[in-house]
Amino acid sequence: MNEFLNNFHKRMEKLSYSYLIDSKAATLTFYKEYFTDIEFINLIYTLMVFILEKSLKSEDCTLDDMSVFLEGIILKYFKLELTSDVIKSLVYDIVYRVLRNDGKPFIFETIDYQTGTRHQYHYHLVQQKNASFDENKSTFYLEKEGYRLILNSLEVDEKLQIDLNQMILELSLNKKNFSDALMAAQNLNNLIIAQIQVIKNFTMRLRESIFSVSIDDFEKHYLQNINVLKEQNERFYELYDLVIKEEERVQLLDSAHLKKYQSLKQLARIKELLSDITEKASSLIGYHFHFKDEYEEALEHLSLYYEKSRINIKEQLLKPLEQNGSKLGDIYPFFNVLFNKGLKKHFNLNFIFKTQDLMLSNDEEKEISIIDRDQKDMDEGHEEQYFNEILAIIFDFISERKETTLKELITHYEKSHDFIKLIPNVRKFSEVLIELLRVGKIDAETEVQKDTFYSKSMISRYYQIAGKTLFFYKTEEIIVIKDKQGMILKCPNIIMKISE
Repeated sequence: MNEFLNNFHKRMEKLSYSYLIDSKAATLTFYKEYFTDIEFINLIYTLMVFILEKSLKSEDCTLDDMSVFLEGIILKYFKLELTSDVIKSLVYDIVYRVLRNDGKPFIFETIDYQTGTRHQYHYHLVQQKNASFDENKSTFYLEKEGYRLILNSLEVDEKLQIDLNQMILELSLNKKNFSDALMAAQNLNNLIIAQIQVIKNFTMRLRESIFSVSIDDFEKHYLQNINVLKEQNERFYELYDLVIKEEERVQLLDSAHLKKYQSLKQLARIKELLSDITEKASSLIGYHFHFKDEYEEALEHLSLYYEKSRINIKEQLLKPLEQNGSKLGDIYPFFNVLFNKGLKKHFNLNFIFKTQDLMLSNDEEKEISIIDRDQKDMDEGHEEQYFNEILAIIFDFISERKETTLKELITHYEKSHDFIKLIPNVRKFSEVLIELLRVGKIDAETEVQKDTFYSKSMISRYYQIAGKTLFFYKTEEIIVIKDKQGMILKCPNIIMKISE
């Protein structure tokens, strides 16, 4: 119910940044003598972008620096010659009253609709510290939320945003500032996901109708985006290697070092994000080559289609019949082809009445295939055998231990000849785990009385534990499972127990 409101509080956290700036700006009145409300908002964000530039270069950004910059902007673009005192007063109010919120953290409250709880966010957009050249002066820099606000609002293309965050990530790693590096990695992950989605949407448009995109657009947008993605992916591999080197360096630090644990945790998360990015990008790049051939082939077929001489139903069929009705007796050969005996296939006629569009499942497109009923039943029976063997081993293990975990189950069977039955491959095993977590608990007595996914060929085991309930719920611990083919599955550890 209302799944579109999931993580609503996280959305509102990001939207709150600009709202709080606007609400603080509205409390100031002196600027109305020189600027409209919209012009003043523009000046605030202009100053924030200036602070961003200085922060990225690790340069001091004092009130004097901002005054000189803003004076030039106002003179050139607003055609106003304000005194230095007015400029300094303007900068002071923007920085301290608006961006710094008089030194107090911004507070914003929102609702998590999934849990019904209220979330209160406290943060600073801009912070200050002593200037490097003079301890009596303050320099200002953007906090994490300030970076998010400005970087997500830059009017630049995706490539420039990605390049910028790659640069921030590399500089932060070199300076051992892993907090900023992690923030840059998170931004990169979001940008790459957005870029991949743009390419997938473009692909979907082409598959729905090849007429919806011109050849020029295909070459300009699709091919160009793929080339950019390939170039960026190579850079991500370099950054991944850099993270590994930093991780090895931190490992050598004294275990008593206060920041060692935190640094390793941040580096591990950065490495995980970069690995995820490269995996997604590589998968899409590989898929691209297949799709490019498919598109070119479709264009060739399209050109052949237009070259063919096709019958005009109205002119060549209907009009002659209107003029001479006796010709209806000779029309049957025209329709004979429609009544040829069909192949022995299993097909749901309801699909005929559905809108013809792409059917998507998660990240990959699925095609509707028409298969023989016998083949379908055979495949389902084969799959069911695998699932029941996996469930049998899991149920026996839980019955014996009363309470155990997925980790203990894997460890117990890892070197056993039954391991291949438990995990024929990680895909089948993960499907069983997902289903067990989905239902959460299984009442053995109830399962005996109905025909369910679990009860097929599992009746005897249910009778053994009749009157008892099996429970399955996940923990925060992440474990790694590897099948005999070398495929890896990362999943949460699962607590499994049986109770009266």
